[in-house]
Amino acid sequence: MSYILDKSDPQPEGGCLFCDLARREAQADNLILFRGPEAYIVLNRYPYSSCHLLVVPRLHARQLSELDERSYQGLMGLLR
Repeated sequence: MSYILDKSDPQPEGGCLFCDLARREAQADNLILFRGPEAYIVLNRYPYSSCHLLVVPRLHARQLSELDERSYQGLMGLLR
């Protein structure tokens, strides 16, 4: 649980996992289901429940409030 509670925002070796995924092509081996211009959908490799999905903005941000309006709307459109 310490990695969840740690607020220092450590980057995984090689950078941000989600920024790296955003640059990849949608394929079964990287679990990307859909790629939109502002956000993409990926299966969770370690799901909390069956069919748990992640909807990820392409713009790197720590909080939703840091997203610009276009990125926020694109993300929310996929969530809907």
